[in-house]
Amino acid sequence: MEISLSPELMALFEKLIGTITKVQFQYMAALIPALVFFVIYLFIFYKPLSARFRVWWHTRQLSKSVNGSVIRLVHSQPASLLDIFKMPMISLDDSYKVLQALRDTPSNKPIHLVLHTPGGMVIAAEQIARALKAHRGETHAYIPQYAMSGGTLVALACSKIHLGRDALLGPLDPQLQIGLFDQYPCASLVKALAVENANRDDKTLVYGDVAKKAIVQMKTTVAEILGSKIGDEKATELAGKLCDGNWTHDYGINYERACSLGIPVDNDLPDKVYKIADALPSSASAQYRKPKKDNGATPLRITL
Repeated sequence: MEISLSPELMALFEKLIGTITKVQFQYMAALIPALVFFVIYLFIFYKPLSARFRVWWHTRQLSKSVNGSVIRLVHSQPASLLDIFKMPMISLDDSYKVLQALRDTPSNKPIHLVLHTPGGMVIAAEQIARALKAHRGETHAYIPQYAMSGGTLVALACSKIHLGRDALLGPLDPQLQIGLFDQYPCASLVKALAVENANRDDKTLVYGDVAKKAIVQMKTTVAEILGSKIGDEKATELAGKLCDGNWTHDYGINYERACSLGIPVDNDLPDKVYKIADALPSSASAQYRKPKKDNGATPLRITL
């Protein structure tokens, strides 16, 4: 059976198809900028968002396996363009959030703190440390990689410090920040002032006075935090070792060195904490792929 259409109907169908094609082209033209924006969005946000989800997931698994609240105080290197505006250090914003989490936790409930930080502001680290010390329940500090400077101060306030196999603590010698870019160890400033110099200006003398006060304040804080754990005498001795500038500020104190110094630590770190650290976003050039069971070769590339 054949169906024949009149010329007028054929013209109408051709016009309708042309209109549909034109509309589709307009929609496609409008979608191109949206697709470009979506690709840029993925480039900027995908890695941080996926890493944040994995960190949240492993934190949730840790929370299920321990009896208590899990708090993360983590500062990783920038992994996206937007991360460069974040301070990878302990700040007053961090202390506010940790203090809020401690207030929301029942006083007799244990606290499990995951620490991964290079340090930061003294006032923020001291606030967190004193709040942890005042908590009635047990407080555990888990350090999978490092907790330097202010991170060490926070760890010392916890009932128990669990170090990873290669994890590091750090000295607590205060640093004097002068301007935006100049930073000097307070202990070195005090030693420099002990050298006779007739050309020394008043500003240097002021810096030296502030440095002396900073060292005394930090030693007092450390001794107060550790006194109830190891005794006042040992706490004062350990505070002197950590705060008097015996090492450079980036000196790493591993498990063996911590034990020899008298810092109460153990190396019992749950695997779930390692998984949290492994999930953190990183901009490192070292690439690692877990080998298969039947393959002994591990591809590793490190660039400088």
